[in-house]
Amino acid sequence: MNATVKRIVEILFQDTEMTEEVQALRDELLDNCQQRYEDLMAQGRDEDEAIALVVESLKGMEEVISAYPRAQAGEPCAEHGEDDGRVLYFPAAQVKWVEADLLYQDVHFVPGQGEQVVVRLTGKEGNRLNAWLAGDTLRISRQEDNGGRGTRWWSRVLFFSWGEQVQVELPASCHPGISVHCTSGDLTVQDVSPREVRMDAMSGDITLQTDLTVPLREVNLKSTSGDIRVGCSAERVELQSMSGDVSYQGECPDLTAQSISGDVRLQGGFQRVRIKSVSGDVRLEEEKGGLRQVDAKTTSGDVDIRLPKGTPGVHLTGKSSIGDVRNHFPDLGMESSVLINAQTASGDVKIR
Repeated sequence: MNATVKRIVEILFQDTEMTEEVQALRDELLDNCQQRYEDLMAQGRDEDEAIALVVESLKGMEEVISAYPRAQAGEPCAEHGEDDGRVLYFPAAQVKWVEADLLYQDVHFVPGQGEQVVVRLTGKEGNRLNAWLAGDTLRISRQEDNGGRGTRWWSRVLFFSWGEQVQVELPASCHPGISVHCTSGDLTVQDVSPREVRMDAMSGDITLQTDLTVPLREVNLKSTSGDIRVGCSAERVELQSMSGDVSYQGECPDLTAQSISGDVRLQGGFQRVRIKSVSGDVRLEEEKGGLRQVDAKTTSGDVDIRLPKGTPGVHLTGKSSIGDVRNHFPDLGMESSVLINAQTASGDVKIR
């Protein structure tokens, strides 16, 4: 399933009450769009052109969908307007999750004051953005004219950026889970204390910086073509970019990081690490002495793993077709304190 095709269909139905009939219509439309996309790709079209033609084929669907009831959403607790957007206020004690589902807007989570979560919706069309409480979840999304079914929705899906921005101010007493989906905006979480973070962007960068002494439960970040930069401690971390670089600093017992054409650089304290890149370099610097297992693979890059002095033994299963493979620690076989499987086709493997 192509992620962009799925996202386009989701946008069409995002403000519609999801009855069984609507769900069936959505699933059928999603299947048809996916089939059309695959047919276009089989004809030799590039991905951007195929997506554009799928969008073009949906121009009349907003009128069909508009006949169904709209989903009910709660109102913001307080609000005041600005020239280029709105500011909304919500009691911090009620906010357990923040979920944002957006297109090209930048999204920033920053420290706030007092006992309210403040959402600033700014930009040339900031008034089209909305935020509301649904139970204990603060939801943020974009609303078009005619209840989210404006006739120009499809043109904005891929081709326009209006400079919109969402800023969420979290006071020190608020530790929600954060879940953000954005097509092309940059996503930032800076100096706040969420309990977990899930973010994905197609073409934007993702930055997460939190207090290293306060571990998060889980971090899952994905970007198609953007860089991922993380400074945090967490029980479990998964980082994935197709063409961007991935960097992590902190402590995590279970970490997975991968990029197809970017570099992967990890620094801190780890126990089990899985790293993968196709054409980028892989670098791991373990500082706490707790590392037990590493699986590192790249096709044309180098694998460079640095361990603390005094590491008693490292068992390396290393392979490089044309590069050097070196282990500067005693290899005690499976009794070694660290087990490393490191492979590259044309790069070097260094354990030092």
